[in-house]
Amino acid sequence: MRKRLAVLTLVLLLIGGAVAGTVAWADLGANRNEIPKGVLSVAELLENPVYDTEVTIQGEVTLLGELFCPCFVLVSEGETIQVWYGLMVEDDGTEKPPVSVEGIENGDWVVITGEVKQAGQHTALNDFWATSIEKGEAQIVGGTPGSCGYVWDAERGGWHRPWDPDSFIPAGDKPEWDKFIQMSEEESQKIAEEFLRDSPTFRFDGIVGSVKLVETLTMRCPYCWAFIFEFQTRHAGHGDRTGVVQAQVITTHRAVITVQEGEVVSALCCENWDMMTQSSIEAESVSPEEESQVTVLAVGNTIDVALEANATTGYRWVADFDEELLELVDQRYEASSGLVGASGKEVFVFRALAVGRAYVQFSYERPWEDEPIKTNTRTFDILPSLDYEGRFQTAMD
Repeated sequence: MRKRLAVLTLVLLLIGGAVAGTVAWADLGANRNEIPKGVLSVAELLENPVYDTEVTIQGEVTLLGELFCPCFVLVSEGETIQVWYGLMVEDDGTEKPPVSVEGIENGDWVVITGEVKQAGQHTALNDFWATSIEKGEAQIVGGTPGSCGYVWDAERGGWHRPWDPDSFIPAGDKPEWDKFIQMSEEESQKIAEEFLRDSPTFRFDGIVGSVKLVETLTMRCPYCWAFIFEFQTRHAGHGDRTGVVQAQVITTHRAVITVQEGEVVSALCCENWDMMTQSSIEAESVSPEEESQVTVLAVGNTIDVALEANATTGYRWVADFDEELLELVDQRYEASSGLVGASGKEVFVFRALAVGRAYVQFSYERPWEDEPIKTNTRTFDILPSLDYEGRFQTAMD
């Protein structure tokens, strides 16, 4: 019946189009609208879905290889759709050949051609069957959930950051990632180099023409890169050395500068000089007052995090973190005095294992209670170190 209606409507449209000099598309019900032009975001497609008709969409790949199906979730402009790339079968038995996802990874921006499906024997409503998948460049302004550290929560139907229990955002809302400014790698590199040239170390006695980019690393944060530069100064040391007696010797420095969303968020020179605070980081520790700050450390270095605690109350601090980036090498309680019931601090010692942005979520809780009474989050930018041969080391052996 539906096929007859479609044929009859098309014939009438062709007749009417011949009279008026145009041919229009039929509105065959709420699920059949004008075919959209160009490359669409997922939000645009779902706002005006056109079923069983080839369209092209774009977005960020998430959950590839993590679902029990030949499929992944595509995200753009705050909306999601499930993309199927395996061998698919229509209700009438027609087979759709599989599409290769070789070389595609979570976080990639892709352009996909295919069809949105209605609910059927082999499909769920708004499944997207791909006929081609290609890597591309983001064409919309703003971030996407995956690029902001969010992961999909299927049970609640939305997004959340694993380290932040209050970060849940229902799918379809206009969350904070819409505020992100999309920056290119080239623009970010310029920002990093300008920062280096304007640093006290380079301004003091840097040799013009000695600055060169050695390597660029993509970090685990939105629009975020770490740029590794080499440059030379006429004396040893760091910072503004005015008034300090020094031997004149050409010195080569290596600086690792991280740019996120168009701003320098961390900068490390020769592994032990923080270019942001103009101070040495050889003896590094994090105090409770530094919760909102980003702490910089190099691969292989350790850092202490001390949190106020009272072991006599039954409460303890529990740490949740990415074990690919950090290793917990020690945890101890230090009482402030020998008095019964005296408070103290709980100290966590972490070692940096690999380059990336690491988040540690601390929860102050009792083992027999369901909810913590307070939480604390720390952020670390882990940058490359140098091995004994002078090569950049991005991960522990």
